[in-house]
Amino acid sequence: MQIRRDKTALRRIDLSRPLRLALDAELLPAGSTVFDYGCGHGSDLRLLRSLGYDAVGWDPAHAPRAALRPSNVVNLGFVVNVIEHAEERATALSKAWALADRLLIVSARLRSDVDEVRGDDYADGVVTRCGTFQHFYTQSELRDWIEHVVEQPAVPAAPGVFLVFRSSEDRERFIAARFRRSVLGPRVPISAALYAEHKELLDPLLQFFTERGRLPAPEELANSAAVSSAFGSIGRAFAIVRRATGSESWSRIEVQRNEDLLLYLAHAQFNRPVRFTDLAAELRGDIRAFHGNYPKALLAAIRMMRQIADQDLINAVCKAVPVGKETPQAIYLHASAIDQLPTVLRLYEACARGLVGEVEGANIVKLHRYRPQVSYLCYPTFDKDAHPALTSSMVVRLDEAHASFKDYSRTPNPPILHRKEEFVPADYPGREKFAKLTKQEEAAGLFRSHSRIGFLREWLLTLHDAGVSIRGHRLVKRARSEEQ
Repeated sequence: MQIRRDKTALRRIDLSRPLRLALDAELLPAGSTVFDYGCGHGSDLRLLRSLGYDAVGWDPAHAPRAALRPSNVVNLGFVVNVIEHAEERATALSKAWALADRLLIVSARLRSDVDEVRGDDYADGVVTRCGTFQHFYTQSELRDWIEHVVEQPAVPAAPGVFLVFRSSEDRERFIAARFRRSVLGPRVPISAALYAEHKELLDPLLQFFTERGRLPAPEELANSAAVSSAFGSIGRAFAIVRRATGSESWSRIEVQRNEDLLLYLAHAQFNRPVRFTDLAAELRGDIRAFHGNYPKALLAAIRMMRQIADQDLINAVCKAVPVGKETPQAIYLHASAIDQLPTVLRLYEACARGLVGEVEGANIVKLHRYRPQVSYLCYPTFDKDAHPALTSSMVVRLDEAHASFKDYSRTPNPPILHRKEEFVPADYPGREKFAKLTKQEEAAGLFRSHSRIGFLREWLLTLHDAGVSIRGHRLVKRARSEEQ
């Protein structure tokens, strides 16, 4: 049987998902060289070059004479899944890894895509009607296979997309950054004359403390010599800032950054314990500043990790959370509210994300209260539509390290949301208009039959029966012309 690998290459007008994820995660800094192993028609290469990157590629069908060039970043994008021989798949992965100076991006199709493919069974995959081959993985199978071949940890970036770093420090720096919340330092009063006089000198120190929650070592602060010369030491310089702004805000930042660090270390215990020597220098500095040494930090992280195994505790904390929509089995909340959760629930969600990476488009997170399970729900029109429809979901089972995907985009009667204000934090844009609509709908008696309104078709019938319709985020009486 002849397999037409050449027909699997797509022509794109946007970057492919793996490279877009890498760009968004700041893994392609300016000046990076990129090699696309299996570049197809070269769409990604043209787009990367337009962004200023030195990008070249090779493809057995479309660019067979191109040289295999070592580069900072190598992309092996949806290549291994179209190779029908298992040994050749491993060879392709090994060759791509050998070319990666800093990072290898590996992506492949998952079994959740099987419903989209029609064809005949062949070897360990499917031959499609156009003669191409597809081998499908589960998320865990893909990860295990990558790690077996390259003998390096593979970090999930998204479902079906993994990152393999050449440097363990770069890898752990990337993972730890996922747990770092956005924090603003306190404003310094204009009346603080000494600070105002030395503002340019002190700002890098304030920025470092806001980022790390601790004072820098001299080698971590670019202008440390000048700061020490002006104030005697870095510690004395920061004491002036504390007096000018008050200690409370800085103490709160210190607590938050320690929590972020422990979340990262606890997640590593769930995923893969990390050696102290594998950590980036700034993470080693954090550990020494907050805990004195690595064993003490690990002990605190393990205590935190044990909490998420206590489903009764998870349930109790879920019930006490001030944000989110509570149901008998779970709590639903907007992704923007994750950072506001208690630490144990942030870790609960982070362990699920550690298995599948970022679920693109997932803006509602469902934390199950009675089973170790987190769901990621995609409502692409959440902000625009008063009652947005669910287009897809990813359910991650922590006890089984398993994820399952469901597509609702072609469903004529998808689930929809009500009471959107309950999902979002208090400062979410549009929350006030969400709440006003809910009050109108309650007053109109539209929520009396909960079992009827959870799906689009039944909700539209409910609106019709009540003689009303929704315009934007307002409930209005239906005009006679609409009822005909």
